[in-house]
Amino acid sequence: MGAMTWKWLAPYGSDAEDVLDQARLQAFASRAYGKPYARGEPATATIEELIEAFPEDGTCSVIDVSGIGDAPGPACAGPFPADVLKDALGSVRPTRTEAEAGLSKLYTHLERGDAAYVVCFEKGRPSHVLFLGYSFD
Repeated sequence: MGAMTWKWLAPYGSDAEDVLDQARLQAFASRAYGKPYARGEPATATIEELIEAFPEDGTCSVIDVSGIGDAPGPACAGPFPADVLKDALGSVRPTRTEAEAGLSKLYTHLERGDAAYVVCFEKGRPSHVLFLGYSFD
């Protein structure tokens, strides 16, 4: 069927790994995973069971991201380079609105299974982290 895009907005925190861990837990608890036609299926008891239930496609969500890296990559979210942010969003310190408006441009810099994040700013201060990516298939 092909890779599908996903996104998740999380409150900002100074430790990116902690922000990712909380985002994954929130997505799991709210059942915000799976292909759009089967959102929240299957219901599993743990994130690990859920990941095992989607061995090829992934969960089509932030749950597929296993860590934070220096750059976007497969199952590892990293920040976009400054030139990509400037080109896609018009700023290296975008607001949440700017980041969400530029999603389609950001997705063009990712491949199947890749994940990335953008720190969003409000009144000059970090406010949110927007995780985004593609499913594996």
